[in-house]
Amino acid sequence: KKACPGPLAEQETAVLADLDRVATFAIVSGALRLSASDGTELLSYLPGLSGLADTTWTATGVNNGKGGVASVPAGVVITADFAADGQLSGTGGCNAYSTTWATSGTDGLELGPVAATAKACEGAAGTAEGEYFAALEAATTYSIDGRTLTLRDKAGATQVTFELA
Repeated sequence: KKACPGPLAEQETAVLADLDRVATFAIVSGALRLSASDGTELLSYLPGLSGLADTTWTATGVNNGKGGVASVPAGVVITADFAADGQLSGTGGCNAYSTTWATSGTDGLELGPVAATAKACEGAAGTAEGEYFAALEAATTYSIDGRTLTLRDKAGATQVTFELA
């Protein structure tokens, strides 16, 4: 047994109480649904991610090259679509880009050279895009925690943080 602080203890108590009431289960669109005997849905569980293949992400933070990770500016959208065939594509905030990706070991990540369209980008979008492409070039490892993807360099410094799209 382990003592958990306030809200976490309350959540644990509620989940355990609901588990005692489960009478039926169903898999609906890949989610496990646990229900009471009257049909009331008690708990729902989505499968966790097992890797990067076939996932799409939206960046929330990018290493600014000055020793920190800055939030993506309002109105700027940076995405990463990891296709199962090893292609990575998305938008850097202004231009579309593509590269290749491969994983190794438990957290190794290899990205090829980034190719991007050549639209002139000014202001926050241009700055964010330049920082993002530099961060991608530096990334050598990845970790997935729930709906968050973090890319890090070989020294362990965060390069990009994403949320599952």
